[in-house]
Amino acid sequence: MASIDLAEQFFLIGHDEFSGRPAVSNELMECGLVGALFGALVIEGRLGVKEGKVHALDPEPTGEDLADKLVATVDRQSSYHRVRTWTEQLGGFAYRTIAERLVDSGTLRREAGRKLLGRPGERYPAVNLYEAARPRLKLNHVIRHREELDLDQAVLAALLTAVGIEAVLGVDMNRESLRTVINSLLRAMPVQLQELLTGIDETVASISLTVHR
Repeated sequence: MASIDLAEQFFLIGHDEFSGRPAVSNELMECGLVGALFGALVIEGRLGVKEGKVHALDPEPTGEDLADKLVATVDRQSSYHRVRTWTEQLGGFAYRTIAERLVDSGTLRREAGRKLLGRPGERYPAVNLYEAARPRLKLNHVIRHREELDLDQAVLAALLTAVGIEAVLGVDMNRESLRTVINSLLRAMPVQLQELLTGIDETVASISLTVHR
């Protein structure tokens, strides 16, 4: 899977195909998108996470512009930063970039929406309903048939659960059962991915704390 595919799938699952609105706040969507981008790069061996901090493992350009830019950005830092720092710094950029890619591919279209708290408020309804729904349908299938589940899909499911979007999957199991499945997937992941997802959980907790103050 290309580095960007995981983030595009997260974006599509996290937005309603018809209204184009995200299922959770923009902050949570941005957090999950950075997690998806970094997760794919960890799987590819280009980024690593140790003691909660992200570092570059393979900064050699591959020709995939966005992935190369992210790895180079991490590599240029004079010190390692925590996952939460990266989600805060890159969240808005990740959202705009992935939305633009999906609009350019003809999967989504951009519609103006009401601005809220200084945010543009665009909506992204589907142009191609099948393409927009396909990541959710595939993830539903592999969660039911876990022998077909690969590491990319496991990370995607874990990120959706972390930001509270798992309900949109429509999996035929209750929330507690689904989280039990996700927890079992987490325990089976490489340590660096576990650390990344722990960092995403910490970021989600900080967002929730800020919202409820």
